[in-house]
Amino acid sequence: MINNFKIISVILVVILHASMVYAINESVPYEMINFLLNNDNYADKVLIVDKSEQAAYFYSILFDPLQLNLINQYQVTTGKNNGDKAKQGDRKTPEGFYIIEGKIPNSRLSAMYGYGAYPINYPNQIDRYLNKKGNGIWLHGTDRPLTPYDTDGCIRFENDDLKELSSEFQYGKTVVIINEVTKWISAEELNNEVKKYQQLLSDWKSAWESQNITAYLQFYHADFYTKNLRMNFERWAKYKERINNKRNNIQIKITNPKLFYSNDHLLLEFKQEYISSNYSDIGVKSMLWKKEGDNWLILREDWDGHAVPIESKIKIDLNKQVPEALEDLSDE
Repeated sequence: MINNFKIISVILVVILHASMVYAINESVPYEMINFLLNNDNYADKVLIVDKSEQAAYFYSILFDPLQLNLINQYQVTTGKNNGDKAKQGDRKTPEGFYIIEGKIPNSRLSAMYGYGAYPINYPNQIDRYLNKKGNGIWLHGTDRPLTPYDTDGCIRFENDDLKELSSEFQYGKTVVIINEVTKWISAEELNNEVKKYQQLLSDWKSAWESQNITAYLQFYHADFYTKNLRMNFERWAKYKERINNKRNNIQIKITNPKLFYSNDHLLLEFKQEYISSNYSDIGVKSMLWKKEGDNWLILREDWDGHAVPIESKIKIDLNKQVPEALEDLSDE
């Protein structure tokens, strides 16, 4: 009787595990809006790290509609300090949308990294626009038992877990979404968010063409700054009003828009053609929008050669990666 009970218990555990692994999740993290904006660049699996749970979840991605299929979950430990990473040495794990770039050569790693180390692309495009500092943020193994909130910013795994997980990595394509608390949203709602993004750009364009300076400036954040013109919001408002008074029949043509979302910020890049009664130009513009409550406001706007590209050409040199902990590399 006891043996039968044990057998039944084992069978139930197997069934429960199987149902967990193959259960379809109809909600997704908000950051997966990037898969709707441009999914050609990303692998069909995603790693989601929830810092509040000190856990990582690995999913396969289904499309039409967008859904997640849980493959496995893992215990992890993240940065010693709470909050989003902003500078070198703050011992915080960054939050947002990142890509696994590759694997650090084993010859460069000390025993503390256990099975291995895999850098993510922090700072990403938006992090760089916000002037966030630091580097060397890795997924890596361990040489000691995991304890919560115990790294200098990296995400540490049990060695066997990382060995299993890393076999699925596609360097330059596998996405890691990191948040203090994962923000889940339905696929339908996420599709509606894409439409809101598109409408934002259209409404901003219409306000500019209308030459209604009040309506136009409502799109801009109080902390707005443009690097190439070195103007804050107050100077920008005076400049735009002065320019508007000199021109008539303004028309704005926008082509090839690209969008990237990470951690409540939206980066847009597009080709812009400006036409008016006495002046015209054409070039590339980038805009960083920040979510404030239910509204999106422009925090940064830069033009032409100063624009920040959506498809960043900056690649990590794996042989020169240095982690935040000074003692981490075996050859230092």
